[in-house]
Formats: sequence, C-alpha cells, structure tokens
Amino acid sequence: MTTIFKSKTFRCSVAASILIIPYFLFIDQLLATLWIFIIPIGLFVIIFSFITFIFSVIFWIKNHGNYSRPYIPFCINVLAVAIVFFLPSHYRSKQHYLGSGILYNSKTNNCGYNLYTEYYNVYDQGAWGTGLNSMYLTDSVNFRKYLGVYDDGYEHIDISCKGDSIIVTKTSSEFISPQWSNPKLLERKSYSLSKLKKDHDFD
Repeated sequence: MTTIFKSKTFRCSVAASILIIPYFLFIDQLLATLWIFIIPIGLFVIIFSFITFIFSVIFWIKNHGNYSRPYIPFCINVLAVAIVFFLPSHYRSKQHYLGSGILYNSKTNNCGYNLYTEYYNVYDQGAWGTGLNSMYLTDSVNFRKYLGVYDDGYEHIDISCKGDSIIVTKTSSEFISPQWSNPKLLERKSYSLSKLKKDHDFD
C-alpha cells in the first residue's frame, strides 16, 4: 500500500491545521485593532479548513484499500477543530484595557462591599462603526466575574446590588427610539456575592 504521508490530502490537512490553530489562538490579540485584515484572512482559513475536511472524508471512503490508515487526514482535521473549540474565547481577552471605575462603595450601599467594574475592548471597527467591550465585576481582592460583552453604540450592561445579590441586566436600544420605548431586555443574570468571594472566582 502507498504511504498516506505522500498524499495531497494529508498535506492539505496538515496545512489547514497549521493555519486554523494559530489563527484562533492569536485572534484575541489582533481582532480589536486589525479586524479589517483579520476577518478576510479568517474567512479564507475557515473555508480552506472546511473544504479540506470534506475531502478528507471522501479520501477515507474512496481509498480504503489504496493507503494504509486513510483516516489519518480526517483525524488531523478533527483534532484541529477540537483544539480550536477548547481555546478561550477572544471575548474574554484582556489585551486592550479600557479602564475601571468604582461601582459601589461599602459605606454607602446595601452590599457591604467595595465593587468595581473593569472594561476591555475586544473588537473595534474604528471609524467604520461601533465596537465590542467586555465587562467584569470585581472587589479587587477576592473575585473577578466576567459579565459579558456589549456593543458600545447601543447596548448597556446595568448592575444592581441588594444585600447578597447582584443582578446583571443587558439591554439594547438598537432600532428603538428612547422617546417612545424602553430598551429591549437581552439578558438577566444573578450572582451571590458571598459565593463569588468564597469561591475566589477569577475570570
């Protein structure tokens, strides 16, 4: 039987893996500022990887008796996708720090904690449009909780504190006139401050 390592499908599978893993590994460091270049490159990488995956399946089926271990290109593609799947989301990137501010002072609120918000830019279109920012809640000592991302043009994340409970509400005013309608509710989550502090939950 012919060795699989000399086949074009094997080489393409290796090339697709070499492209797709670094792309998603470093996208969080580049997307916020170089998105105009990164997105077209990403489309090429994804399309090339998808086509290579399809051909690896066809290759496996058609060459069962012609190559030893004809499933290897397919396995390479599956492994690359699995690695990409388990990479941390670029929405949690802390490469581009925007700032922080005090949310509640322990002496003047019902929470009994000093609470702060931190902001990071994860996607910036510059003059082309609005960007995406990620938001974290922290007491600066015991926990830092990722609250999500919001479009800085028309979305807002609001935090309310009552006793041990933190209520996080995400709203959108896209296509809504604030003079006539309230912002659209997108998401509402609640957290226990004592649990966050006890678990030392640092995102």
